[in-house]
Amino acid sequence: MDSTYWDNYYKEHGLDKNIQQGSTFACFLQDKFLNCSKKSILEIGSGNGRDARYFAKKGHDLVAIDQSHIGAEIGGDLKLKNIKFIEDDFVSMDYSIYGGIDVVYSRFT
Repeated sequence: MDSTYWDNYYKEHGLDKNIQQGSTFACFLQDKFLNCSKKSILEIGSGNGRDARYFAKKGHDLVAIDQSHIGAEIGGDLKLKNIKFIEDDFVSMDYSIYGGIDVVYSRFT
């Protein structure tokens, strides 16, 4: 996918009102599968960091990857210590540098 589309999308919708809460999918996964212990989560297609922020507030460590530099910048501005935002193409990137990942999470990718 062309990163220009997502750059433009996040320029217009960057910090939408929903960024303060996790998506219904993230909340479901947290409640059903992730609530028993701290996890190391790799999120691909993290966008503006909405779900990464939610999981971080629940105590998990995250690496959040998005191809949009605007999305990664918005997410990085959240300044949560347990999230690392990376701009990269998650289709072709080298995941081996992120060893020790417990969960790979993606929504709408």
